[in-house]
Amino acid sequence: MGRDTYMISGSQPSLTSFSNSGALKARLLKEANDWCKNNGLVMIPMNYQGFDGASINAEIIFRAVPANDSENIRPTFHRAPDHHQMISIRNQ
Repeated sequence: MGRDTYMISGSQPSLTSFSNSGALKARLLKEANDWCKNNGLVMIPMNYQGFDGASINAEIIFRAVPANDSENIRPTFHRAPDHHQMISIRNQ
């Protein structure tokens, strides 16, 4: 996606009413972390989106940096608005 910035995404069918994007998110985070470790890097999550429905979808944006990189700090998570949410911006 850009310098040191990657995206991983996945989907799975919603098998039960208890299925949600949380389990898929955990799997994707592990895959991203494993990829970084195998390449001698540290994974820094940047953003997450998950969509539940007939099919569960998730997307994670992360940075892959050396352990001594200045961005290797505690992450601050920002979740994008749900695709069903309406956002209203009013000028005041």
